Amino acid sequence: MGNPITNELPQSLDNFLQDMCQMYCDMTYTDASKFAKRATPEDIKALRKLYRKFREAAEYDDEDEIAELAVSVEDLVKGKGLEESFEDDEEEDPFAAEKEGNPYILGNCSLCGANGTDTVENFLKKYGFEDIDYSCDILDIDPSEEVCEECFKSWLPELNDKTYSEYNDLGTDTRTGLPFGEPFDESKKSTKKTLKESHKWGDFNKFENTDKYLPAHGDGDNKGTQAATALSKLIYKWFNDGDVFDNTYGLTGWANDISGSANWLYYNVPETQPILNRIKEIGSNKDAYTDLLYDLIALVDPMIPSLATLPKEGDAYDEDGPFEFQEYDDEENDYYYD
Repeated sequence: MGNPITNELPQSLDNFLQDMCQMYCDMTYTDASKFAKRATPEDIKALRKLYRKFREAAEYDDEDEIAELAVSVEDLVKGKGLEESFEDDEEEDPFAAEKEGNPYILGNCSLCGANGTDTVENFLKKYGFEDIDYSCDILDIDPSEEVCEECFKSWLPELNDKTYSEYNDLGTDTRTGLPFGEPFDESKKSTKKTLKESHKWGDFNKFENTDKYLPAHGDGDNKGTQAATALSKLIYKWFNDGDVFDNTYGLTGWANDISGSANWLYYNVPETQPILNRIKEIGSNKDAYTDLLYDLIALVDPMIPSLATLPKEGDAYDEDGPFEFQEYDDEENDYYYD
């Protein structure tokens, strides 16, 4: 989030005015600062309504509506007032009945102006998001800002996508077992993660057997050296080149086919199958793929000395199996196989 240009406005409205000054309106930060100091509650309500309408117009890329709203923002900030048609444009709140019984009545929602609000931080905690600062960075909003629950729930898909929540076909949050959009219940917590728990390159250095048994060339002469080769291939190519072992489920990866190494592990170290199969469920979540690789090396690395007593099987670089790599032809806009 950028530095605020006012001390009087909620973070979301301050950010909105910054965008207006930089890209859409013929006004300066000084104009915005002066407006914030003299703004009445009615001015703030009008700005909130403009902000909400601008978000909707931007979502549908309605350039004409965006231009009209920019003029209205500039008129409001510079004290010229709003068009009468806009001032009279009061919309019925479809959630009025629900919000009336909401226990979080601390003020007005900074996004839609509704009653029945709580701070963003409290809603994040209620819905099970542990890394408050990171979640607020995603939303570009201050944790102390007050919003209504309906506005907060509109952010859940983006928040969950970027904080490891995975959903099955029934719309259930597999972190918690709860239906999508339900408040998080600590008693039902299963394998929830936050960004702070995501694994990085340095976390893989503690697994010594993989390095110890990695052959100087090829995949060695036993299943231990082959396992070390396959693991190293998958992990190195991810961190160095962005390659994934299957690009048909959401992660596009880069240009190199490393599916053979995953297939070798799948068949020759069958304990890896549940972990490798997770690639079918993680979509485009890169951090979840990193965690998959971490769980994979955590499982296989201790097994390598025992595997080294077994004879070599197949090719740790090139094994057919369930995982595949498809190249993308930009000119034909379609996938094709090697």
